[in-house]
Amino acid sequence: MKTLLRCGYLALIVVSAAIQFDRGQRGNADSDPMATLSAGLERLNVHTGRSSAANILTGQLPSCRQPIYGILLRIDGAEDEQLRDLRPADEVVKYVYLGAVKESRDQAVMISRWVWASALFAVGLRSHKPRPDFVLLLLPRACPELATLDWTALSPGN
Repeated sequence: MKTLLRCGYLALIVVSAAIQFDRGQRGNADSDPMATLSAGLERLNVHTGRSSAANILTGQLPSCRQPIYGILLRIDGAEDEQLRDLRPADEVVKYVYLGAVKESRDQAVMISRWVWASALFAVGLRSHKPRPDFVLLLLPRACPELATLDWTALSPGN
């Protein structure tokens, strides 16, 4: 009986390791984060086009003619020099990461959310491996309808 229980536990360990390995291999099926961001903006009815910079999308809502900018930046702060070049005078800044939309950036909270989501992915409770980047939105103040959009769709919690 002890041998049967030990073999059963060993089989469970092997199966769970195989599932985690397989899930880790399929974790990021969408390899282009800009295409994912563009698709998320299109779901929110924001028509997008690539900017001259590699990781900036420019979009417009049909009811607002001013541009909306979506920028992908790494959560570790490696691309913070790009933020210094942006001077949003008449725009609202929003940070979107793993189901949260904030008006200020808190790197410690972002990293802790990434660690937690990675742990959930490792044990199989999260369907997608979290990306190490967040979405920075620059929204024009002249379009108040932008505040009603569900920006969490750009970086869902699960």
